[in-house]
Amino acid sequence: MEVTATPHAEATIGATLGQERAKVAPTRNKTITDAKPAGTSSSSVSPTSVPTITPTSTAIPILTPAPTVVPVDTTKKYESCQEQSLYTTYSNDSQNISWKFDRTPEVAGVTQMYFRTSPSEHEGLTEGFGLLSLDQIEITDLTQLSYQHKLINPSGYQLAVDTELITEYSGGMTCQSSMFSDLMYPEGTELEKQLALPEGIDVNRSRYQDIVIPEPTLEALIFAFAEYDGGHAPSLDDIDYSLWTVNPAQTITDYSPELNLYLFGDGLDYGDWEAAALMLEVLGTIDPELNPKFATNVDEVSLGQFHTFCEDWMLQGSSINRRPPNYRKHCNMTSNAAAYSDNPQKSGFADSRGFLWFQSRIVTEPRHKGEQAGDIATNPCCTINFHELAHSIGLHHNYCAYSSVGRWEDRPFMTKPFSEDDLAGFAVHLDRRTTHGMTIEEAADALGIERDERYYELIEKPWLACGEQHPSWEQFSDLIYQDHISSEWVETNNR
Repeated sequence: MEVTATPHAEATIGATLGQERAKVAPTRNKTITDAKPAGTSSSSVSPTSVPTITPTSTAIPILTPAPTVVPVDTTKKYESCQEQSLYTTYSNDSQNISWKFDRTPEVAGVTQMYFRTSPSEHEGLTEGFGLLSLDQIEITDLTQLSYQHKLINPSGYQLAVDTELITEYSGGMTCQSSMFSDLMYPEGTELEKQLALPEGIDVNRSRYQDIVIPEPTLEALIFAFAEYDGGHAPSLDDIDYSLWTVNPAQTITDYSPELNLYLFGDGLDYGDWEAAALMLEVLGTIDPELNPKFATNVDEVSLGQFHTFCEDWMLQGSSINRRPPNYRKHCNMTSNAAAYSDNPQKSGFADSRGFLWFQSRIVTEPRHKGEQAGDIATNPCCTINFHELAHSIGLHHNYCAYSSVGRWEDRPFMTKPFSEDDLAGFAVHLDRRTTHGMTIEEAADALGIERDERYYELIEKPWLACGEQHPSWEQFSDLIYQDHISSEWVETNNR
């Protein structure tokens, strides 16, 4: 929509300063002798008859000339971001964001213009949904004076966003201008909050009905609590076993909300949905009372899974808070990344189990073998999906063979979605006798596991529990693996 600019009116001064002074100047004393006013009869006027005029005390007002307003030349380029700001106005009606220039961006020297949104709060305060609000839209028409963008909630989850206008100029200048902060999305309708599944995606609750879930063992308990607190290792010889411990601070993870999962974001593919359905089937087999399922409404989501694209601008500081954005850690332009976050629970969301996050990125500087500029780099489907979900159930990094949360550098032992150790560890955290926050000693007592000499040996050397689970778990693990690799969407190795 084009809006015609109103030209500035040039102010003029009607009377000169001298003319103004003449109107108000007082009469000075005079002696009039033999004066004959023109057009009158002649008469004699005595000097003594002329009265003396006493000077008045009237002050002469000092007038300040009205300033001359120099018209703005709207045919020239903006010379600074301050000048752009001076002649740009913003408005909003809670749904439409509008901005207006006094000259077209093309005339002003703008070569690229973007409308940007980012969440106003930390991701823990948005249950992960703020990731979807990291968005930048390019405006390609630079020939208008006025612009408008409709603010659309990407998920239906209500949260506040900051909006910015980014303008890049032919001379290299870039302006990052704050428009509005803490702007709430329009409230979504019940219809807009509904969530649908892709065709063919379903949770088959009877797939593993013949699996008999065994009682938790000591080895399962140790695996459920153990953690390797180090980096990736290329071989067994590079593992620092002093970092593989049962930390007394580790506790049972058993969040109270039902597990209602849903997947969001532009980085999704069909394989992610297939893997998610399989994971829900597995957890439902281990703990039917958990009732894991896909959410049907955004308000039901207790575990959001977000697949987002990382772009360079996400690493920049905001013009609104003048500091790196809260979501900086959720953008890695040099390698693939993923995470599980329990920040929502720490922030007081009683209806949340946290959220899962997976990154895709457009390669700008190739760093890995086979990468080319412009490639879309992402975590292959779907080893990392199982890895992050395992964290959400309470498992930690380790170096057990085939574990989904293994720390192997090239993942040669990570060819199963969930290993026998993973499944046995899940069962400890999900067992109805263990409760959220229990220590390993409390969990052992609740499960009837003796704290004997073997118990303390495994506390000191938790790696000895690897691969020592009940045979039923290995059978279950093999079935999951076969079902997973039957999909055409699957790649088993993660870079």
